[in-house]
Amino acid sequence: MHFFICHTPFQRFFARCYAGSLEEKFYIIYEQGEGKGESDENEYLLPGFKGFFDSKHVAKKNGEFIKEVIKKKTQGEEFFVYLSDLRWPTNNFLYFSSSLVKRENTFMFVDGLGSYLDRSKSFIMFSLSVVKFLLSLLPGYAIYRPFLGNYFGYDKTKAHKVIGPNSRNIIGNARKEEFSLKISTNKEEANASDKSVIFLGQPLTGPDAKNISMSAIKKVQKLGYEKKYYKPHHFENEVFKEYFSDNGFEIITDKRPFEEVLLTSSYECVCSYFSSSLPFSKFMTNNEVRAVSVCFHEAAKIYMRKRDRERLLKILVDSGVEIE
Repeated sequence: MHFFICHTPFQRFFARCYAGSLEEKFYIIYEQGEGKGESDENEYLLPGFKGFFDSKHVAKKNGEFIKEVIKKKTQGEEFFVYLSDLRWPTNNFLYFSSSLVKRENTFMFVDGLGSYLDRSKSFIMFSLSVVKFLLSLLPGYAIYRPFLGNYFGYDKTKAHKVIGPNSRNIIGNARKEEFSLKISTNKEEANASDKSVIFLGQPLTGPDAKNISMSAIKKVQKLGYEKKYYKPHHFENEVFKEYFSDNGFEIITDKRPFEEVLLTSSYECVCSYFSSSLPFSKFMTNNEVRAVSVCFHEAAKIYMRKRDRERLLKILVDSGVEIE
């Protein structure tokens, strides 16, 4: 029996895809997403608040809820737990503070491109981890443990294996299991024209954010596609939606992860700054979709240091993503 703990729409989508390849019974326990799936009895909604910075008592509440679901469903039967990175307080509580999860029965799965970058020595990430640990010392909170190994906890002394597309490039020493996420696009039933481009937003911050967005708009326009679409990121400021709308982009309101949108829509080109959907679109469609990273250096500089930018750029290029 298999249990997937999901905190984002992409994680939930990945869990559904991977679970479909399993012969045993599975359950998805999730925190964010648009309604339940076709098999409602297989999915449970976590009671806690969303986000990395949810209160640690909420993480504990989530953990206790998960333990009850597993106990009720397994009734002593062997089970396996699948987690994304250990920054999520709920995952951290389950893995380090709970006696429920056995190390040998704990598997990790990818959570976007961050799973391919070792940012364990990043000062910002280290600082955030320390802050969360100090907050967790307050009475009644579940202890948050800054983990050893790399940023995502993919270490052979912790997770038994990690699962994802292009698995050889996932960071850490855990055993890697390839899962391609490949799909067959049905262009006849597509919701968008083949001669279309879609830009996937990402949350930009800082004084240069508007200039970067406007530069990205111009670069996408120069690609020459008849129809242009913009899909905002769920953590993105509303003002960026206006920038793209004012420049001829139709706004996509579908809140599902783009990888799931690809199941029913066909775009000739996918653009973004450095979204995980760029290489994942290439993996999923067997390179049928063109993927272009625009304003990569300007946008990536907001989030990461030079070494991480170079590593990320290599991952994009190796995946067949064009750099504009």
